[in-house]
Amino acid sequence: MGPEIKVVVAEDDEGHALLIRKNLNRAGILNEIIHFIDGEETLNFFLMRGLGYHRKPGVPYLLLLGIRMPKIDGTEVLIRLKKTLN
Repeated sequence: MGPEIKVVVAEDDEGHALLIRKNLNRAGILNEIIHFIDGEETLNFFLMRGLGYHRKPGVPYLLLLGIRMPKIDGTEVLIRLKKTLN
């Protein structure tokens, strides 16, 4: 994976997020990893809403998304991203 691709991990369990990070590093993937703990933060990032950290247009992202998360679950995140970013 090219270094310009940023990995977004949307996972509310800190242990799972750490395991994902460790396994990516073991596989030789040293790309920047951005971690969000719920679906709302993830949507705000990709849809560039609110005051937090936002995606940069033109930068490729790989999203690793948990399904059962607080506030907005992963399935709903996918539905909303597909509707908005297509």
